Amino acid sequence: MFPKLPLDVLPDYIENSLQISMTAKTMTITIYNFIVGSYMGDMKYFEKNPEMKRNHEFPQVVRNILYNPELQFSPEMQEFISHLETITIRQILFLIDPMYETNAVYSGLELEISSELSSGILLLEDERFIKEHKICHNEFKSTAIRSIVEPIIISESIDKRNIFAMIEQISRYSSKMPIIINIIDCTSSILSELYVNNTNPYVYISVPNCLLHDDDIQYMPVITYDKELGVRWNNYNLDSSSLEDLKMVKDICKNAEITYKFLTTLYKVQVCNMDLVTIFKFLGLLNITKAYDFGSNCNVVFGNLQFTDFVRLCERPAFIKMFASNFDNYFLYNIMAYITKLVKNPKILSRIEHNNNIREILLLEAIEIFQTLQGYFPEDITDLGDFSERTMKDNIRTYLKKNNVHM
Repeated sequence: MFPKLPLDVLPDYIENSLQISMTAKTMTITIYNFIVGSYMGDMKYFEKNPEMKRNHEFPQVVRNILYNPELQFSPEMQEFISHLETITIRQILFLIDPMYETNAVYSGLELEISSELSSGILLLEDERFIKEHKICHNEFKSTAIRSIVEPIIISESIDKRNIFAMIEQISRYSSKMPIIINIIDCTSSILSELYVNNTNPYVYISVPNCLLHDDDIQYMPVITYDKELGVRWNNYNLDSSSLEDLKMVKDICKNAEITYKFLTTLYKVQVCNMDLVTIFKFLGLLNITKAYDFGSNCNVVFGNLQFTDFVRLCERPAFIKMFASNFDNYFLYNIMAYITKLVKNPKILSRIEHNNNIREILLLEAIEIFQTLQGYFPEDITDLGDFSERTMKDNIRTYLKKNNVHM
C-alpha cells in the first residue's frame, strides 16, 4: 500500500520532493519526518495499558498536523497564517526500519487511517493522505489549509551519517522556502549525538528512546514563525524570553498554552538528561582521591580540583579522554556537551575570583536549575531542603527517576 524506497535513492527522492514544494502554486510548508526504528507490528497498537501504548509509525505530532494543525502552532505561527488565504502543509513521513524487509506490516499507520478513509474524513490521492481545513480567524478572515501526509517505507538500517547528509541536503533550501525537519529516534542510540548537539532551528529531535511515547510533549514540537528565520520549530534557547508573556495569556489563548507547555517541557527534558545527570555524576568523581598522572609533573586529584584547574585541564585531549572514561556510553554525549557549556559559562567565569570551588559551583548550578523548575512546574518541587550536597544529590536522583531518566 505504501511506497518503498531503497536507501541509496533517498537523496534523489528528497531533491525531487523539494522541487515540488518550491514550485507549488500555493504557499507550502514542507515537513520531513524521519522516524528511525519505527517498526511496531500489532502489539503496541492494541496495547490496553496507556503507559505502554505508543505509535511510532504514525506519531501524534504527524496526526495533529494532519487532522488539526493548530494544535502544533505557536501564537506567532497563528498570526502568520492569518494573513494567508490558502496554505499547504506537506508532511513526508519516512518510516525507517530493517524489520519491514522481513515483515511488511504497518499496523500503526494502516489501522489509524483506515476508518478515516472509509468515512471520507481523509482523502487518498496518489498514495498521499489529504485533509482539508478552514481556520476562521474572525468574521472577515479565514485560511484554507490543505494538509498532506506522504508515507515512505525504508526497509534498511540507517546510521547517523545518512541522517546528517539528508539534513544538510534539505537545509540548503531553508532560505528559499518554509521547510522543517522532525526526527524521532526509536532506537535509543543511533542519533544521541544529534540530539545533544543540535542547534539548527529548522531541525527538531528529542531524547532517543526505543520505548518513547509519541504523545509525550517532548515529541510534539511546536511550529512558530519569526521575521528573521521564517517558519521554524520553537526551541528553548531562542524562545525562553517569551515565557513570561505566554504565561500571562495561556489561560485565554490555546496556542499560548500549547507553546508554554512545550517550551517549559523542553527545559525540563534538557536539564534532566544533560545538566542534572552530569552534576550528579561529577559530584561522585570529586570523591576520588587517586592521583592521575598526565606527565610534565601534572598530577590530578579530582577531590582537590578547583574550577580554574578544571577549565585548563579540559584543553588537554588526554584529560578529556580520561575524564570521559569515567562515564557510561549512554550518557557520554550528554555529559561532554554539558561540561563544554560549564567551562565556558560566562556567569561562572565572572565570579570564580570569589568562588573557585568546583563542588560548590556544581551545587549552585543544581540549586538554580531546581529553582527554575519550581517556577515552571510548582507541583513537581515543593521543598528543596537544606541545599547540602547530600540533600541535593538525593533531590537529583529522585527527580530524575520521577522523570524516567535512569542512571
